[in-house]
Amino acid sequence: MFEYGTSAAPLAARHGDAVAPAVLNPALGLAGLTLLLRQWWALPFVALVWASTCRRLARTVPVREAARLAGLSLVSAVQQESSLVVRHWWPLATIAITTRLGRRVALGAVLVDSTVTLTERRGLDPLARLGGRRISDLAYGAGVWSGSMRQRTVKALTLRRSR
Repeated sequence: MFEYGTSAAPLAARHGDAVAPAVLNPALGLAGLTLLLRQWWALPFVALVWASTCRRLARTVPVREAARLAGLSLVSAVQQESSLVVRHWWPLATIAITTRLGRRVALGAVLVDSTVTLTERRGLDPLARLGGRRISDLAYGAGVWSGSMRQRTVKALTLRRSR
């Protein structure tokens, strides 16, 4: 996984945004971050972003479908951000956990990513799945950072903005 991670920077140099580790709409990304922060004001803010997203989507799809898609978009944003924290950006997360907010985000990301991991794969012992996932994430993230330093670029660690 480390070696695989080292290929991210050369790929990003060749293909740019096409290999971004995540693609996030700014408003949905911010809403996802507020959920990971687990602050009291997160739910009203997320509701506002959800309603705004519904309104925008309702121009092209039925309202019920717009509501469903807006909800799925929020879930996707939280999952992508969680994956970034525990996989691509874990070296930064280890620094951030020295702060209260950093610990909140890191813990939220681990909880979300662990829940996703446990619901995705069947057949292995849950503890083995979680342990394997964390080891894989650490190795891949270290490879991405190593490759990025070798290439002298942060493109493999940078988000792509969606509409």
